[in-house]
Amino acid sequence: MSALPADRYAGRPRQDSGRSEPAAGPRPVTRLDPSDLGVPGARLGSRATLVQISTAFCAPCRAARAVLGRVAEQADGVVHLDVDVTGHEDVAERLGVTSTPTILVLDADGGLVARRTGVPRLADVRALLDTIPQRGSAPRPPTGATPS
Repeated sequence: MSALPADRYAGRPRQDSGRSEPAAGPRPVTRLDPSDLGVPGARLGSRATLVQISTAFCAPCRAARAVLGRVAEQADGVVHLDVDVTGHEDVAERLGVTSTPTILVLDADGGLVARRTGVPRLADVRALLDTIPQRGSAPRPPTGATPS
């Protein structure tokens, strides 16, 4: 039996190998440094960083940019980074981004707290940030949760 073309059947086992091997893909991202994003001079927020992965032609990205920018302006220690992956598909691939906008929420150390796609709701972003402590303080429970 002949081999299947790799570009046409990525991720499927090759028929001539006699064994099943998944296609290599990006490792799940759990921590990011600004240099991973390809944004010169970028820095993490002292509390959180809202990373928006966008493309130039993405209409929902404009709405996401407005929401995340507003949150970053109003919340202490929160930075919004807009990463345009148009022409930088290697960044999108490394981060496992398959649609835009994709939002990555990082803590002060660059640890991935949440990952969402689509336009976020202002209230949802604020509620998520409420669970991320300022450096040196304990995390706050989500709204409606009772301390144990």
